[in-house]
Amino acid sequence: MSSLPVTERSNPLTANIDISLPEDIVSLLQHCDREIFHGWDNQTEGQKDLDQLKGLLDGRTIRLVEKIAGEVANLLRKPSDNLIVLSGCGTSGRLAFLTARTFNKWLRELDMPECFRYVIAGGDKALFTSQEAPEDDPVLGAKKLQEVCAGKKKVLYIGITCGLSASFVAGQLDFCMDNLDTYIPVLMGFNPVDLAKNLPIENWSKTILEVCKRLENLQKTKNCCIINPIIGPEPITGSSRMKGGTATKILLDVMFAQGFSLFKEKQLRNTEQFLETYLTVNEAIGHCRQYIGAVINLAGQCLRKHGHIYYIGADSLGILAMIDASECPPTFGTSLDGVRGFLIGGFDELRNQEGNISVLGRHFSIAVDDFQSTILPNLQNSDIVIFINHGSAMNTSLLPLLATVQNGPAESAVIHIMNSEQSGQEKMKEVPKTTNKITVQLPWIQIQELFGPEHLDLSFKLFAEIATKWVCNAVTTGAHIMQGKVYQNYMVDLRVSNNKLFHRAVRIVETFSGCNKEDAQEYLLKSIYGTDVLTGQQTTANVSQHILQATSQEKVVPTALVCAILKCSLLEAQKHLAEEPVIRSAITSCLEKKNVE
Repeated sequence: MSSLPVTERSNPLTANIDISLPEDIVSLLQHCDREIFHGWDNQTEGQKDLDQLKGLLDGRTIRLVEKIAGEVANLLRKPSDNLIVLSGCGTSGRLAFLTARTFNKWLRELDMPECFRYVIAGGDKALFTSQEAPEDDPVLGAKKLQEVCAGKKKVLYIGITCGLSASFVAGQLDFCMDNLDTYIPVLMGFNPVDLAKNLPIENWSKTILEVCKRLENLQKTKNCCIINPIIGPEPITGSSRMKGGTATKILLDVMFAQGFSLFKEKQLRNTEQFLETYLTVNEAIGHCRQYIGAVINLAGQCLRKHGHIYYIGADSLGILAMIDASECPPTFGTSLDGVRGFLIGGFDELRNQEGNISVLGRHFSIAVDDFQSTILPNLQNSDIVIFINHGSAMNTSLLPLLATVQNGPAESAVIHIMNSEQSGQEKMKEVPKTTNKITVQLPWIQIQELFGPEHLDLSFKLFAEIATKWVCNAVTTGAHIMQGKVYQNYMVDLRVSNNKLFHRAVRIVETFSGCNKEDAQEYLLKSIYGTDVLTGQQTTANVSQHILQATSQEKVVPTALVCAILKCSLLEAQKHLAEEPVIRSAITSCLEKKNVE
């Protein structure tokens, strides 16, 4: 078996995504997303190293979803005594928050106490900005879990780590396995257990692989499980915000909605049909590829002119757009200002655990009022404002702001999620015809057949959310590809801000320069420390020290890569990047120069 985790491999479907047209980018992303449901055919890589290649529609995955739904139903019978905790880092933690928020809303509709909680590495700051150092701390993870669960009789814990690589989650799982009288531990990820991260963890005696193996053995006799369908490599290598995030959200949505169904109606809906409805939504995204491509083109042109992408939205759809924005800095090495999201109602609508944290700085000011006071007066023709809308008509709170933006210098667009029984022309007449619109029509009849009339609006929102995620991911990914942040299908300008990204950066340098792993790490460290000659202290320091030094720096990986390809000094590499600031073009020219020599 290859030692490289599936989630870190390059997907051959998108090998040329960096030179694709915007509309084709949408098609490639959609094609990759189908693997979430049908599984990954790694025969295309010429490798036959995995037995488990099934996606979410695999029978084993469906059985596990239904098993967890049964545990949810049991806990809902006494919600005051019990707890359902979702935990993760980065995108996984943000989706844990959103899911807890969604199903607590379902409980309020039933006049029941809220019993869903989320834990995210770095706290609520991590909902908006990357706080990735805590990801690598298993002791902190266990401590945070204990704090959330204090006094509860039974806890269903779902630890989400797409690559089976988050130490924060591993510490929580280990604690749960030591306390099985209270905790029902579930691990969710998208690698085989044997490919879980097996590197030493600072200040801890176990590896993530050892924790996963322990859970794998325990699930044979105890009430715990691992749910890890193989959904294939990401379209942008290692970017688990995309397929990994989508699969996470779908699995959580289905298992909890099924848990509610079992609790209220004493029976499960058809789980396979439930999952296939998400696949139908994916097909609806494909029908919009021309319009999504047009918005990608606008957003990409804005980023090329050093402009910005701003999202404006309401409720959970607006939150998903904010999540998409928060993922761009660590993924593409952009500033916190490059892509931002704003929510109607701000923190009152967000309902996060720590409440209003806008005092932490302007990047934590998320209300539409904040946009109007600080961003709107300064919009330029290099900016685009994208409005997220859901329902039969344009949100009346958005209309005046949309009109103001359209009368200014910035570009604008509307993402409108509606059901297939509504007429887009009739229901969106409030929006001027000149507006760039992406209208996604969800399969209304299919959703009605699945859920029936009761709580249809709440259930419909689940599919509207996944549609919003798919569109927003496509827009920002496509825009950054146009900006030159992607080479082939690798995000070569990532920010080295945690252990996982450090090792990914080493692999990128190794892959494209042709040097060995040890030399690749040396080039990376030279770039991190800004020197052509490393000291003994620098080379022997812990990875956490390298990360601390690298987190705030820009173009660490491109600089290391140019040095490795051309065998040049840091100063020469920096000069090369200054002359060709588009990262993809800079790498291409370096490789061409190397081949000539």
